[in-house]
Amino acid sequence: MMTMIVYVLHRFIIKYTKQRGRSEKMFNEKVRKAIKEAGLYHYRIAEHIGVSEMTFCRLLRNVLSEEKENQIMAAIDELKAADDGEGRDV
Repeated sequence: MMTMIVYVLHRFIIKYTKQRGRSEKMFNEKVRKAIKEAGLYHYRIAEHIGVSEMTFCRLLRNVLSEEKENQIMAAIDELKAADDGEGRDV
């Protein structure tokens, strides 16, 4: 019974998002992959670029400008280098 409810809910969500013009493709795959590979949390990158974690997550929902993407990638590189130099700050 529970799996049926989950399935129906899942189908509804897919149908609803497609009706609103959203695709199942995620934006900013390059940035998301870099974050995952660096083992960083969104809040650390957000602090580094001077925005809240919520704002950072919202930025990732849409296509980033080249300038913003470069800023985020630089922050990832800097934070990764800092972690490699002195250990993790978790």
